[in-house]
Amino acid sequence: MIDSIENEISTMRRAIQQAERDARNAQTMTEKLEMERKTDELKRKRRRLRNELEDREDEIGAQRKQMIEDLERRLIQSSESNNLFIIRFKTKER
Repeated sequence: MIDSIENEISTMRRAIQQAERDARNAQTMTEKLEMERKTDELKRKRRRLRNELEDREDEIGAQRKQMIEDLERRLIQSSESNNLFIIRFKTKER
């Protein structure tokens, strides 16, 4: 889950770089304006993806913490002892 979001962020980063390159190489102001708008939109998408990534990491961290707590509860078990048999014996003197 996290890997796919990180891959999307990486793809978005490359798209932003390409859009910025296209804006620098634009022939007209209209093209430049269009590329700048596209760059801004891609940067907003990248921010949303980063926020989503952080949310997923937080969820996974919470799940991990819960699993550790469950394991600790299993390890800390109380034990009781009950007498099942009582054996009595005497020794003979000779």
